[in-house]
Amino acid sequence: MKNNEENGSFEDFYENGKIHWKGTYLNGDNEHDTLYEYDDTGILLKDVLSV
Repeated sequence: MKNNEENGSFEDFYENGKIHWKGTYLNGDNEHDTLYEYDDTGILLKDVLSV
């Protein structure tokens, strides 16, 4: 957190403990750089370059 806004890396998980999303926030709930999405077995589905 910086200035009460999210900044830095984040990970979101499925209920089974496998990673679902991985990325970086910049100045709040804004994804920055590459955002990765995984299926519920941990296999990378896509990576998206965000601005």
